[in-house]
Amino acid sequence: HIIQTFLSEEVSEEVQIQGRTARQGKRGSYQMILLETDLEADFGIKATEKEQLPKGQWYGWLCKIRVEHQKEQCLVIEENLKDATEKDTLTHDYFDSLLAGNKAKSEEQFKNLYQLIKKPPVPSSVHIDLALVIDVTGSMAPYAQSAVSTIQSL
Repeated sequence: HIIQTFLSEEVSEEVQIQGRTARQGKRGSYQMILLETDLEADFGIKATEKEQLPKGQWYGWLCKIRVEHQKEQCLVIEENLKDATEKDTLTHDYFDSLLAGNKAKSEEQFKNLYQLIKKPPVPSSVHIDLALVIDVTGSMAPYAQSAVSTIQSL
């Protein structure tokens, strides 16, 4: 039995997970259990939205939301590609003017390229990993190095 605890962004991933249920000719079973908080964080779904639908329609509704999410992701990728193409074009123009020995044009193109590149997008959120280990009595001292190694690997 397989329990999937997240809504896959790709249907193909979900199908692959379902395929893990049956092995060596034996029929398997599959179940999806989702946290409303995960759906809100990953797909912007409010906890109260599903209550407006009959339970039998929840999966189809989630699939529609997944498709919309994919469309939004595609728009972001297309915008990033547009920005990268603009930077690439400016970079090529700059190097072409350098190779041609055109100092004035090179300086102008360098300034344009610098202005474009120096403006990184401002993140909408920041993720911080924080680990805190306290051993007041000192009884865990033999394991201290292991704890430090584990924290450093995070």
